[in-house]
Amino acid sequence: MSEQDLLEYLDGEMTDPVRIAEVEAWIRKSKENREMAENMYYVLHSAKSLHVLEHTDTRKAFERFQKEVGRKRTKTFFMKIVRTFEKTAAVLILPVCIALGYLFFSGDDYGNQTIQISSKSGMVTKVELPDGTLAWLNSSSTLKYPIKFEGKQRKVELSGQAYFDVAKDKKRPFVVDTKYHYSVTALGTEFDLFASENDECIETTLVEGLVCIDFNDSKRKFSQIIHPDERLRFNARTGEMVVDQVNADNKTAWRKNRFVFRETPIEEVLMELERFYNVEFCIADEDIREVSITGTFENEQLYQILDYICMAGDMQYQLSKTEGNDCSGHRNVIVIK
Repeated sequence: MSEQDLLEYLDGEMTDPVRIAEVEAWIRKSKENREMAENMYYVLHSAKSLHVLEHTDTRKAFERFQKEVGRKRTKTFFMKIVRTFEKTAAVLILPVCIALGYLFFSGDDYGNQTIQISSKSGMVTKVELPDGTLAWLNSSSTLKYPIKFEGKQRKVELSGQAYFDVAKDKKRPFVVDTKYHYSVTALGTEFDLFASENDECIETTLVEGLVCIDFNDSKRKFSQIIHPDERLRFNARTGEMVVDQVNADNKTAWRKNRFVFRETPIEEVLMELERFYNVEFCIADEDIREVSITGTFENEQLYQILDYICMAGDMQYQLSKTEGNDCSGHRNVIVIK
């Protein structure tokens, strides 16, 4: 994989579906490849955060970062990335720190500015927000937040899936807004929220503390508190709401690049794989919906997981077609039969 191809992909400049598929396949090929890509992605987002404040060019900021860490160019681009990140990992997983540092020393008022972080397909992006809250973005997810939280609430906007470890602040609730007039409010807690622009079903899973979920549109309105190891599933089209008991640690293992299934219905298994690997599954045989899966997968490629699932459930899978419906311009459809 060339330096130019990877930079174009991570910076959102690549538009050719074939080249995009090649880069994503390379990222998923090994744990080392994914870590290299994630490290590069953090640097680019750090530069983008700074760009919001001083209107610098992302690539020039990236080059400036390389010079400042004082590392000489090695034989390969990727070896340099690995060595650089060994000494600067704490900064790179917190891209907003650059922007906040600039704000502190400049004394300028950027309270109305926002930062947008987007996680690429098959990658998990970690970011620290201005109040100290940690957020992990699942594959193909986007988070918007202000450079500085002001007012009585700490409000962010999510499209996709994210895990939040919320910094405690009893005077200012932390609010996550999503599409469909659905929001989650917390003071200091840990929870997982899935709310995709392309999916009418929304899920909130609580790990620790309490959260209040609010929905309010022209037809329906409700408020619901959930407790640890509870999941609220809401269909924005039908208004159906279900609260059930789950193992929250297993449901949120994706942020550590793990999937843990314990007698999990096949539809839920495929749904989690869809979110992480940015694919779509089609179940061709209705009897398959009765299958449950048990297994733990860590840093596995999608086809390896599918091989196990199909062997366990006496099924087969087949790549069907490609359709354009996301920012990458394509989405693979896999038929389970």
